[in-house]
Amino acid sequence: CIESLYRDGIKPTAGEVQGRLRSSHWSMPEVRSVLAVCAREPARYQVLPPISGGPPCVLLRTSPPGFEGWVETISGRSLLRGAYPPLQADADPAPRLDAARAATQLRECIEGLYRD
Repeated sequence: CIESLYRDGIKPTAGEVQGRLRSSHWSMPEVRSVLAVCAREPARYQVLPPISGGPPCVLLRTSPPGFEGWVETISGRSLLRGAYPPLQADADPAPRLDAARAATQLRECIEGLYRD
């Protein structure tokens, strides 16, 4: 099950793993216990706790042959690996934030709310 998620490039979150098990007609008690079962096999699986409000994940200690990474998703839509051309060498990879200007604008906005 987890190997099939790796093949499909889908990060094996608890929900994805449980969904695959349900679609394979596993019983609900089996589906609910998958994280505990994987945690009992630390040589094969690494169970990651929720990070920044995300779901727990079950990673394989050794990625299967041919694994190329996770397919990125935005709002539930899959973006295929390599679907976008690489950034140009002179392109700015991340917009920069002028922190002082942002702080001034935020302060002015808040002060405006309390003026009236």
